[in-house]
Amino acid sequence: MGDILPTTSSVPLVPRTVAIGCVARQDSYNNNVSIRGGARFVLDLDQASQRILDFGELRLFRRPWPPLGIMDVIDILHGCQLFSEVHAGGFRRLATMARLCQFRKGQVIFRENDPCPGVLVVGQGLVRVFKTGAGGKEHVLHIMGPGDSFAEVAAIGGFPLPASAEALKKTVCALLPQDLFRQALAEDHELCLDMMTGIALWARRLVALLEDIALRDAAGRVARFLLELSKSKSAADSSIKLPGLKRHVASHLNLTSETFSRTLRRFIDAGLIAEIDAGRLRLLHPKKLRQVADGLFPEL
Repeated sequence: MGDILPTTSSVPLVPRTVAIGCVARQDSYNNNVSIRGGARFVLDLDQASQRILDFGELRLFRRPWPPLGIMDVIDILHGCQLFSEVHAGGFRRLATMARLCQFRKGQVIFRENDPCPGVLVVGQGLVRVFKTGAGGKEHVLHIMGPGDSFAEVAAIGGFPLPASAEALKKTVCALLPQDLFRQALAEDHELCLDMMTGIALWARRLVALLEDIALRDAAGRVARFLLELSKSKSAADSSIKLPGLKRHVASHLNLTSETFSRTLRRFIDAGLIAEIDAGRLRLLHPKKLRQVADGLFPEL
């Protein structure tokens, strides 16, 4: 996983003793650390020195924790639709178990078929969740931004991860460790019922994705995607930024990179959008884009 950060923004920026090692997984973020080559892991040795030093593959140094600004686990969980209906007591329990994890750009958060570490919620940054075929071809299932959760189905079901995840930029996530999360579900039936609304919303988003692939052509998929990106913007701001590389967005829409770029060029030539700079666009005619998404606009 990524660097374990202080769980609130009130923690002072002072030197802390940390361990750098190579971590495959932790069944709990307090126990059972296993080490291998790969990802970097940071943990406060003031709390776990004996447990970590037993592995003998760590080096020690002192450095300040990264500044988090106002970001903390409560902010992140409050912004997540999965927990939007959770009662106050249940939310306090989730916030208490949560840990902040930081991932560098390009870092693999987990791989398909790994044991599930728990539910992750993006606070800052972007994450792509993807499947890899037998021939090595990747397909992007989701591009997750702030407020989005991932690995929740595997965490609830208690089965291995069905896909891989990678940070597209420097990313901070809140992690609800699987053992503590499943224990909370087993002991608090009201929490289970509250989360059903969030799961239903997740399922609706998945159905919308399948609808795009099965019922919309390339232009319709791209138009709908651009409109979804613009929903978080104010009416006065018509600019949007693509979440990640064009090839990742194209894969998410089940298009080739060439088809995605060609479709954007058709929209530009038709006066529906304008390119501001690399990865940033301006929606000039949202109503016409909506018609394209619904298949009602004349062929471009």
